Amino acid sequence: MKRASEVRQDKFAMVQRWASSGISQKQFCIQESIPFAHFYYWLKKYRKENGPSPLSGKFINLPVPIKSIAGNMYAEIILHNGTSIHFTNKWQPAN
Repeated sequence: MKRASEVRQDKFAMVQRWASSGISQKQFCIQESIPFAHFYYWLKKYRKENGPSPLSGKFINLPVPIKSIAGNMYAEIILHNGTSIHFTNKWQPAN
């Protein structure tokens, strides 16, 4: 039988696997055959001890390289699932 510290270590590793997987919590639980309530319990414990992760629903600073195309500022973010977000803004050089 595993000691409590070993169980905690295994469950925190599970949370870290989810965080790096790029899939939703629900999808991760289905894939791993884990009841969602079980996963959520350990996610809360993990966050309490380690602080919020970038996936905690809070905004994070995301540096985005800006390109200039024909006088327009342009940036594109492509997410792991293929979704892309485009930002454009017309600008004029300062005189």
